[in-house]
Amino acid sequence: MAEDSLRIGGLSSGLAVILNSGDGKENPSKPRLVSYSDEFGQQSVERALEYVFGLPNKSLGPLNGPVDSSLVRSIIKNYLYSDSDSLVSNRDGVCISDNGSGPGVIGLEKFSICGEIRIVKPPLLLESLAVFSSARANAYVWKGKWMYEVILETSGIQQLGWATISCPFTDHKGVGDADDSYAFDGRRVRKWNKEAEPYGQPWVAGDVIGCCIDLAHDEISFYRNGVSLGVAFFGIRKMGPGFGYHPAVSLSQGERCELNFGARPFKYPIDGYHPLQASPSSSSFVKQLLDCLSRLLDMQSVDRAEHSSVERLRRLKRFVSLEDLFYPVSHGICEEFFSVVEADCQGAEYIGWGPLLLFFMGVFGVRAPHDWLSLDRVLDVFLEFQGSHVMFEHIINALSCACKTASLVLTECPYSGSYSYLALVCHLLRREQLMVLWWKSSDFGFLFEGFLSRKSPNRQDLQCMIPSVWWAGSCEDVSTESSMLLATTALSDAVSKIEEKHRDLCLLVIQFIPPLSPPQFPGSVFRTFVQNLLLKYRGADRNMPPPGILSNSVLVSLYTVILHFLSEGFGMGNICGWLKSCDSSGHDIGFLHRGGCQSFPISLFLKNDTHRAELSRLGGSFSHLSKSHPMHDQEAEVIRWEEGCMDDEETRVTHLTKQKPCCCSCYDMEFTKCSKYPIRTTTKSSRHHCSAIPERSAQVAAECSTGSLNEEISDKPSSSDQSESEFGYRPVQHMRTVPRDSDLASTSLREEELLDALLLLYHIGLAPNFKQASYYMSHQSQSISLLEETDKQIRERACKEQLKRLKETRNNYREEVIDCVRHCAWYRVSLFSRWKQRGMYATCMWVVQLLLVLSKLDSVFIYIPEFYLEALVDCFHVLRKSDPPFVPPAIFIKQGLTSFVTFVITHFNDPRISSADLRDLLLQSISVLVQYREYLAAFESNEVAKQRMPKALLSAFDNRSWIPVTNILLRLCKGSGFGSSKHGESSSSSIIFQGLLREACISDEELFSAFLNRLFNTLSWTMTEFSVSIREMQEKYQVLEFQQRKCCVIFDLSCNLARLLEFCTHEIPQAFLSGPDTNLRRLTELIVFILNYITSASDVEFFDLSLRRHGQSLEKVNRGMILAPLVGIIVNLLDASTDSKFKEHNDIVGVFANMDCPETMHYGLQYMLEYNWATSFRGEAYVPKLCQLENFLALLISRTDSKKIEGLECGENDADDGMCCICYALEADAQFIPCSHRSCYVCITRHLLNSLSYQQLQTTKAKNKMPLILSPYSLQLSTFPSPFKHNSSPTNTSFLTQPCNLPTRPITRISCATRPRRKTGSSKPEDAEAKELVRVLMRSFGDKEPLVKTLSRYVRVVRCEHCFLLFEELGKTDKWLQCLEVFRWMQKQRWYIADNGVYSKLITVMGKKGRTRMAMWLFSEMRNSGCRPDSSVYNALITAHLHSRDKAKALDKALGYFNKMKGIERCKPNVVTYNILLRAFAQARNVDQVNALFKDLAESCIAPDIYTFNGVMDAYGKNGMIREMESVLSRMKSNQCKPDIITFNVLIDSYGKKQEFDKMEQVFKSLLRSKEKPTLPTFNSMIINYGKARLKERAENIFKKMTDMKYTPSFITYESLIMMYGFCDCVSRAREIFDEIVDSGKEMKVSTLNVMLEVYCRNGLPMEADRLFDKANNIGVIPDSSTYKLLYKAFTKADMKDLVQKLVKEMEKDGIVPNKRFFLEALEAFGSLPASPDSVRATRSGRPETYAKTEVKVIN
Repeated sequence: MAEDSLRIGGLSSGLAVILNSGDGKENPSKPRLVSYSDEFGQQSVERALEYVFGLPNKSLGPLNGPVDSSLVRSIIKNYLYSDSDSLVSNRDGVCISDNGSGPGVIGLEKFSICGEIRIVKPPLLLESLAVFSSARANAYVWKGKWMYEVILETSGIQQLGWATISCPFTDHKGVGDADDSYAFDGRRVRKWNKEAEPYGQPWVAGDVIGCCIDLAHDEISFYRNGVSLGVAFFGIRKMGPGFGYHPAVSLSQGERCELNFGARPFKYPIDGYHPLQASPSSSSFVKQLLDCLSRLLDMQSVDRAEHSSVERLRRLKRFVSLEDLFYPVSHGICEEFFSVVEADCQGAEYIGWGPLLLFFMGVFGVRAPHDWLSLDRVLDVFLEFQGSHVMFEHIINALSCACKTASLVLTECPYSGSYSYLALVCHLLRREQLMVLWWKSSDFGFLFEGFLSRKSPNRQDLQCMIPSVWWAGSCEDVSTESSMLLATTALSDAVSKIEEKHRDLCLLVIQFIPPLSPPQFPGSVFRTFVQNLLLKYRGADRNMPPPGILSNSVLVSLYTVILHFLSEGFGMGNICGWLKSCDSSGHDIGFLHRGGCQSFPISLFLKNDTHRAELSRLGGSFSHLSKSHPMHDQEAEVIRWEEGCMDDEETRVTHLTKQKPCCCSCYDMEFTKCSKYPIRTTTKSSRHHCSAIPERSAQVAAECSTGSLNEEISDKPSSSDQSESEFGYRPVQHMRTVPRDSDLASTSLREEELLDALLLLYHIGLAPNFKQASYYMSHQSQSISLLEETDKQIRERACKEQLKRLKETRNNYREEVIDCVRHCAWYRVSLFSRWKQRGMYATCMWVVQLLLVLSKLDSVFIYIPEFYLEALVDCFHVLRKSDPPFVPPAIFIKQGLTSFVTFVITHFNDPRISSADLRDLLLQSISVLVQYREYLAAFESNEVAKQRMPKALLSAFDNRSWIPVTNILLRLCKGSGFGSSKHGESSSSSIIFQGLLREACISDEELFSAFLNRLFNTLSWTMTEFSVSIREMQEKYQVLEFQQRKCCVIFDLSCNLARLLEFCTHEIPQAFLSGPDTNLRRLTELIVFILNYITSASDVEFFDLSLRRHGQSLEKVNRGMILAPLVGIIVNLLDASTDSKFKEHNDIVGVFANMDCPETMHYGLQYMLEYNWATSFRGEAYVPKLCQLENFLALLISRTDSKKIEGLECGENDADDGMCCICYALEADAQFIPCSHRSCYVCITRHLLNSLSYQQLQTTKAKNKMPLILSPYSLQLSTFPSPFKHNSSPTNTSFLTQPCNLPTRPITRISCATRPRRKTGSSKPEDAEAKELVRVLMRSFGDKEPLVKTLSRYVRVVRCEHCFLLFEELGKTDKWLQCLEVFRWMQKQRWYIADNGVYSKLITVMGKKGRTRMAMWLFSEMRNSGCRPDSSVYNALITAHLHSRDKAKALDKALGYFNKMKGIERCKPNVVTYNILLRAFAQARNVDQVNALFKDLAESCIAPDIYTFNGVMDAYGKNGMIREMESVLSRMKSNQCKPDIITFNVLIDSYGKKQEFDKMEQVFKSLLRSKEKPTLPTFNSMIINYGKARLKERAENIFKKMTDMKYTPSFITYESLIMMYGFCDCVSRAREIFDEIVDSGKEMKVSTLNVMLEVYCRNGLPMEADRLFDKANNIGVIPDSSTYKLLYKAFTKADMKDLVQKLVKEMEKDGIVPNKRFFLEALEAFGSLPASPDSVRATRSGRPETYAKTEVKVIN
């Protein structure tokens, strides 16, 4: 009976005792277990241990002692060690050299590193500090299949792969740039083996690239995140022992990657490939131990599970899952585990990153619900061992890395991406021991960034995440829409869960109190991390972000966390009583939604913290403001205000008013559901989930509205599937608290600080993402439009060829649409969730009120960082354009953001804002908002806008802001002009602002006058630019996309400006019809100017084509857009002139009739009448206005005819005197055609800029005794007999007419004969007088008296020849704008006649000053004036282009003009043309083009001259083509063209560079025998060339020869001598010459100093160079940019970092700003400095080329 009493349902007594021991707890301290047997003789404890250790049944005999750690370790040693010893891998085919890290450890070969590579974090997280760095590993393979992994920290240019030791690494060549070197670059999506070929996919930061080599099949392949990119290279060369393929990488500057050769388990191991570094031998044994521990935990989970008694009975026969069994077994396993780890220190990292991490993940669970209870039990056991800290460090590192590399997988959602790793680390860090361990690690910030990282998808990733794509109007199946909706819903849930874990982690950090003395408040660690992060990412918003930063996903995640904290609350009330500004009632109301009294500490603006040191403030830099406006006494002040205090009481909306802001109000969400694309609507989270950190507490709803928030508004990110007690925010275990009244209260983390950080995070992290999202959204709309247009064309086309082409185009557009739809869906999922939009809206409300309040305090306002304003404006517009919309546009501003309108109106021209870009940003915001009726209503209801905006806009219309101001004014004035409403479109103009603008113009006449003047000038400029662009395209006979876009923009701007003028004539006609007629005349001239451009286009179809973009209808780009406002202007003036008060002032018809070009005006007006206006209007309302215009044209023609008759009568009376109308001194004995202008011979000849002097012209005239009839195409006077006598028939001389009042005499022709050589001698009296007058003019004008006013004072004596001399003088002094003023003044004079000479001279002047566009404009202006270009004009135009900076483009342009000249009879190229081009291509060392030009010249009838031959020989000589140069010399002699001194110098320099000194000396002897004399450049060139060949004695003899011939050496000669001695290693002699120059007292040139410095550097004496550089100021020389560049190269090559740092400081002091090219050339010094014999060369002037360059302050 006693035995039966011990049975429970058939269980053995031993099982019953053990089973009940966990429940009865009679002796809870019982330390051991005793084995009991059942009736079948089975021992339950033994069987349980067999299961735990994976042993066969009955492997263990009966236990005689207790189950303790000793027993467990004995079992492990007896049964597990033997299994692990059998695992040995084959390592044949790999060789690892010892690099000091230990045997078998792979790292970088230090001697292989080229550039500079820094190990950011051990073992192999690399960063390139040089422009291009390369390195190899200390291991190579020659057979087998091997791989290594690269984790990308950045996604820039990196070349990853394999290379042999023979592959050279340089500053520009790395892996893949040589034979036996193979690489993959995912940034450029190329594979490299000497040449690049397309391969693979683009990579992103966080990708894991597997680099695999298969030497069995001679292949190399790459994997991205475990997915094969295909075989990259086939048939690679086989290797053998001692020589194989090394893993190698090349990184651009700032790029980071982490290499894993096998020291850690691979993220994505590839079957069949082995790691280069063998895994530790203990890893398999450790894995067995952890498997045992897992099975032990499984037993406990079964014991905890609720099963039926029968199933429980079945399981208990095999498993013993008891509390008392767990501790001794787990403790024994851990003892053995840590003993193995301690014995194999090198394997600890592998074990921590591999088996141990997998064990923890398996215990905790990848998906919710997680088994936190089991994990806690394991942690309790592990933390008992001291060695656990090392393993937990590895675990934390591995989890951080896993968060960076984790990708979202659609099939794993919502528990995808980094969720599982974040959930585990959050649970681990709730242990204070582990939190302190993490915080104390040197990589705390780096690891924190890793946890907050989130990998961005590329195109292929998005294709996997969103496989089905649908958009409104697509032809896809209906199921596709639901598939895409399900995919985006799953992704949204996954993103929400990851964001939730980010918040959990940050709350843990905020709650953590570091063990420091004095004690810190919670939040100090988080604050430090945020500040360091902002410091690190400072400048990330620039086009070239600072090196070493990761993707901005860290910033985005941190921004999201802080936004949730401030908007939705912390979810845990007052965190340990620390948080300042928390509601005293304990309600967790979001900081941004509290309403009522607001406050902000000024100290946030007045402190110059490290992370804010370089941030610009509204008033300028902080250093400047701290000196000019110190604020030390106000640092402790706090600004307080009441929410909404800056708004009108009638329109005020706050969190405390009855009507709530949009972020907290209830409205009908059907608006969102009915959006254009329903798939874009944000999906709701699962309602059965329990949020650990609530999205918004109920108190917020109670605070903000009378009822609960609408469910759609309170759409929350989903939380994990876990219970409140399990996953509610639990405090850190054993957390220490700090009393609220501590003395350190001032150091508490404030919510205002978080807001400050939030705005900066938005500025540098979120703004680029939103910009990219905006791009994809707009590009999606455009692509859909193009796709629909193509579909329409396919339906209409029948031709097979066109149909095929259209289908190909359609496929391309469809792919673009699909890509855009996927990107837009991803951005909506990750950026535009509802709660984020609410938070952004509340942020805008809070910040704009803060800025308005602070704007009342000038001293504080200027200290506000610029990013406050930028983030506010950008965030506002992101919300406004969000898709789906956050709220309806009608209430977007009205319910909460009326203050934004007030702010932009009052500050877009605020002088306290120093940055013009910021003011432009505010102005552009106004320009955008007023385009929409709903937002314009907000402006109309804003009192500040009505009071300030009209005058502020008129005053802001300047050279910088005229475009946005034009758009604003045009929108306000919309609908009031002729033809402004097309096809019944509503004009929706602003009557309120039109009236306000009219009042502002009338009340402030000075302001309106200045505005009108700028409006006239701007419209004239835009039309000129438009005309030039059209003519450029017509000349090229092609329409380029860029030029087409430019034409469209300029044309639209011109139309808008014309509309503004129309509005002015309608609302303020008295400005044109009352008082002086200046405005009316300018308006009339402008109308004629525009009509001339619009109606004179020779090719109408080309004109329209240049404006029409792809997919745009012609009605939107026709000429009616610019003609309609012109009609409106004229009609408005005619209507206003009927008023009696305007009739007596200005006669409109008379002003128009007085224009100089009546035919153009009549044609333009007739063109407007005949234009098809029916395409722009509905109905016939426009007909009466056109009738008015027709009557006006009739009156104008009548008035013009009357003036012509009067002019003819006056002309007959005046013609009798026969006097020149220009000088009124001589007889008008010459006639100019085709305009039939008569003047004296001298005036017209001077006007033509003839090369003959005035006296020669007088002599010619006296000899011939005949009048002149000149053509505008004539340039030179020829007294030779005409060779064209057979063309004297009347038909051929119709243009040559005789003066009507002069006797008939022989005609002297103006032809293009060869220019006679100008005789030297004393200057003529006339020339001296002209030059003296020009000197007087140049001295007279200045800032106080403009040049035009000075010319007007001398109007009686100034003539055309004086203006030409003025052009030359002004061009020399870089006053090219004054040249245009002189030109405009000339055009107004009676003696001015438009001809080619004037324009040719101006084009030449503009070209020399690099004003190529102005030269083009002059060329176009010349053609508009009626002049026809000739060869001289084209020569001037070619010369102008060759002066531009872009030489390659200039040479192409010059060749284009050259080919065009060949096709125009009157513009055939002459010898000057060929000489210009030959010289240009010779300087560019383009021998092929020189050959082509020279051949072309030989085939023409033009005889080359000495300049031609010299140019060709110079080209050949510079390129070392001696034979070709000699053949040209022979041809020159055969043409009986004698060589000049330039010829000899070219030959001497060319032979000297090729070191053919015999020929050089022979040429020199020939020079001495000839009539020519050597020049200093001759001797300088010989000295330099002898020096390069180290022929010192010959160089010295040449110098002696020069002095014997009585030549005085120049400073260039001395520089050549110094350089010569430097080449010959005679540094001391070079220094002697340099000292002689210094002691001579002559002015020392900086080039001389540079030559001496280069001698030192070339001979390896950088210290001497540094000493000489220090003495530069003492000898009166100021170093230039070449000096610094030279020294930087030398010091860098010598690795003298101290000297480099000293030099950089000197550069900063002297204002020298290095750029990219500076560093590139400095890096080239490593290979080129000792072997650059051409660094100093003698030019024709004899000066070394290196120092012949113009000094610049910015190093190029």
